Amino acid sequence: MHMAVERKNTIRESGTHPRKLNAYDKFMAGYDTLQIAGIYHISEATALRWISQERSRRRAALSPYVEAAA
Repeated sequence: MHMAVERKNTIRESGTHPRKLNAYDKFMAGYDTLQIAGIYHISEATALRWISQERSRRRAALSPYVEAAA
């Protein structure tokens, strides 16, 4: 239970889901977008979007993807 609360707090603080964080880390470790897509059962385009958004977040830069308005 405690770990679930910790994970929710991490998502709220960073605004990023852990799968996106892990996808970026895998990319930096040498995995390509097709391999990452296979790991997470997502399209390669989605893997690329996750990686690009996380890179932008870590560099405090604008994302090349337009976020949907809430």
